[in-house]
Amino acid sequence: MTGILISPDFDFPGESDSREFVSQNKSACASIGPGSAPMVFDNERSMPDRGTHILGKLGEVPERSLDWIGTCSHGTGRSVQCGFDERGPHKPGDLALAMARLAKVGQTFTVPLWSCSTAADEKGGFAAQLYRALVALGVDARVFGHTTVGHCTRNPYVRVWDSKRNGEWLIAPSSEDWRRWVNALHAPGSTLPYRFPWLSRMELLDELRK
Repeated sequence: MTGILISPDFDFPGESDSREFVSQNKSACASIGPGSAPMVFDNERSMPDRGTHILGKLGEVPERSLDWIGTCSHGTGRSVQCGFDERGPHKPGDLALAMARLAKVGQTFTVPLWSCSTAADEKGGFAAQLYRALVALGVDARVFGHTTVGHCTRNPYVRVWDSKRNGEWLIAPSSEDWRRWVNALHAPGSTLPYRFPWLSRMELLDELRK
């Protein structure tokens, strides 16, 4: 699959020894497979400058060439660290517009937001806004987001938006599979934290229950 995963060069501005996002980005791209590549931004820039930079870099990518675009970064219920914020100059719809230009035709375009709290409000948070904007642009999209603050890829609190699910839990905390899901995400050497966006529900449950 061909895709891009967006991360900051350092987890926090000025902290050159904090590179968990870059590390997770590399692991995710390696697990997802050939054609997956990191896109790293300078988080010493202001939020608006980051958004301008990312839009410029995405603008250099050939049209209709990607299966997916994700983030591996900090996030909030209204923003992602790479410069998109519903209260700023670069809004979720601006990121959706860039994604729509790049999404391959005739298949589902996957957007894993490995960023805190982007799905904290299943009705109006960043993930939901991004999904609705993609659909309005004619993209068959599937968007994943975390509801809480937690580790970027091992946080089990995940909601999903697609043609069949409108912010439903990927694995509900009340589910009998919840503990299996948490354990699988934290298992040493597990690649499930990076692969689950491309598994059907039955494939995911089969993997958890084996």
